[in-house]
Amino acid sequence: TEALDYIIHFFFFLSGSIENFLSAYYSQEQSMINYLLTADADRSKFVAIGGRYEFKKVESVKAYQRPEAADILCSLTVRIADTVNQEEISQEYMITLVQESDKYYVKDIDTKIY
Repeated sequence: TEALDYIIHFFFFLSGSIENFLSAYYSQEQSMINYLLTADADRSKFVAIGGRYEFKKVESVKAYQRPEAADILCSLTVRIADTVNQEEISQEYMITLVQESDKYYVKDIDTKIY
């Protein structure tokens, strides 16, 4: 059960970090986005989206981490709403996270899914 407790703990904190980041990303909170990034993240990739879309929820998270690797690669499907016509759509992302102590920070983002 210790392994199961670790997995639950891992996904609880991982999902919370992802939701905090996406909420800031879609609501134009640039200072919060910057706070949630690793020191070596390319900040030009993380400019807040201009208010057209609203973050609703994370629909799915698949996290992968190689043994001995610091990076955690997350394949995400998120639900967003168009603020003009209220239509909800799904958006996919690949986000790279790095754990520092008990927090997860975003290192990279890609909207292209391979």
